[in-house]
Amino acid sequence: MGEAWEANDDTVAFLLEKARLLPRAEAEYLLTTLRDYYDNADNSIERRDFDRVERERWPELEEEERLMPTIDFGIERATRLGIEQGIEQGIEQGIEQGIEQGIEQGIEQGIGQKQMEAAQLMLSDGVPESQVCKFLQLTKEELTALKRKLKN
Repeated sequence: MGEAWEANDDTVAFLLEKARLLPRAEAEYLLTTLRDYYDNADNSIERRDFDRVERERWPELEEEERLMPTIDFGIERATRLGIEQGIEQGIEQGIEQGIEQGIEQGIEQGIGQKQMEAAQLMLSDGVPESQVCKFLQLTKEELTALKRKLKN
């Protein structure tokens, strides 16, 4: 990242000078972004230093007006993080469901394959169709469909 700034009078004066050069909306964004960054990073600039810069930059603002950019930025950030977490959870759930469905389909296909093999063996050994249906728990229609598959 870069080097950490120290929360001293020089740093605050520098930020105040830069903020004064910017249009109001951009200065608010700069200060709010820096405040948010340093609140979440463990660096030495503190919120009180940003508050001081804001008070010096816009002495006419009431406290609530000064907080609105911070609140708006916090809401935007929380929304963005919520969406990202929702997407991650959705992907995880989708993967889990896909694995479960894949296992179920694999089992069904394996059972179907074994039924076909068993039916083929039984029929080639001369076991009557009624017995094949009984032992494999198939209907006559299912056995007919299996026989068709065996021919292909």
